[in-house]
Amino acid sequence: MTGFASDRLIPVVIYEGGDLNHVTGTPSWIPGLFDGKIRLDSELLASGPMLEGLLGRQVLPDLRELSGGYSSMTQDRAELAYRQAYWMSRDLVDMFGWEGVAWFLGRLEGDPRAPFDQAFQESFGEVPQVYLDRWYDDWLGRG
Repeated sequence: MTGFASDRLIPVVIYEGGDLNHVTGTPSWIPGLFDGKIRLDSELLASGPMLEGLLGRQVLPDLRELSGGYSSMTQDRAELAYRQAYWMSRDLVDMFGWEGVAWFLGRLEGDPRAPFDQAFQESFGEVPQVYLDRWYDDWLGRG
């Protein structure tokens, strides 16, 4: 199945040591399946490109979406955005301290027309997409 997109969160179940095939009765050459849940063999976690293809990188909101209002999002999308924003904010505080995050927020508040990307780069030293890619790789355990 390609091109599938859901407006709901889909549960992902990770099986270790061949348990996927034992539990689901599928042949050993099948690394994953979808039956209302995404079911994956743990060996896929070591294969970034294959995992990204199955889960789809676009599932996570980008920084512009996170910096906007969540009222136009579906409930599932908003819950994902809140969780992601929490973990990314925590990461930025760990890296730059409260002072760095406060400086960034002050930069945006002081000039609402300030481009988000510019304020982010001036505050944290990298463009938002580079940060998001690095954060995503760290989140997948590839960083």
